[in-house]
Amino acid sequence: MRKILFIIILNIFLLVLCKTERDPVRIIQETINSIDTINSISYNQHLVRTNPQNTDKIIERDRSFLYKKLPEDSITGAKAHIYYYSEGLLVFEDIYDGNFLIRKNNYDSTVRFYDLIKYPEIKKSNRFWRKNTPYTMQAMLDFILKNQSEYKIDLLNDTIIDNIECFCVQTTLEDKSTMPGFNSDFTESPGCIETSYFYINKYNYYPLKIRLELYEKDKPEKVFFTDHHFYDIIFNTEIDDEVFSNQQKNMENFSIQYIDKL
Repeated sequence: MRKILFIIILNIFLLVLCKTERDPVRIIQETINSIDTINSISYNQHLVRTNPQNTDKIIERDRSFLYKKLPEDSITGAKAHIYYYSEGLLVFEDIYDGNFLIRKNNYDSTVRFYDLIKYPEIKKSNRFWRKNTPYTMQAMLDFILKNQSEYKIDLLNDTIIDNIECFCVQTTLEDKSTMPGFNSDFTESPGCIETSYFYINKYNYYPLKIRLELYEKDKPEKVFFTDHHFYDIIFNTEIDDEVFSNQQKNMENFSIQYIDKL
């Protein structure tokens, strides 16, 4: 009798544990906590998104990223050096240290230089440079948790990304939108459906892929999407600050255009 009772209690415990483990809200919170431990990161990214001029076509991009954590008042939450490739060639670079942004065009050896100390109002525009860093992803997830009543949050079937088991958390927002702006506020959008898919490593709770979709209820076939796949991820690597802040070296032999407004 005691053995049967023990088995029943054990099964109940395992059932509760499994249910807790697969709670999408808990998984989102664990992901937020995991990103909190990241002071620096490097990774590659394959980006696929809808062509804004022709939704029947897609755009694909390959990029490499170096990020180092910055205080909350920065644009992306991180210092950044981003390398943009086309057919294996490095064509553009973005270099941001929190106070200055250098946008290098390696095709024609020109630089667009943004002095964000002298012109701080540039930072306030949604049209200005914003990137999907680990810390903006963290802000997106935090925004979802703080506004759970607005979202439908589901855990879909697990999937494999780069041979790694991942949770798939789906969030759905109706009649409102958060794009662009990385979930910093709502925009009233009657008839709009915004869906996000977060593919989260089951072992360290870090996103390996994010897919964002936007469409109208009466035109479900016309989906605008952005798909980010992150790979070759290295956490808390040593990154020399000169990678972000050595303006003279980063702009050497380039023609410079100083930008004072958008």
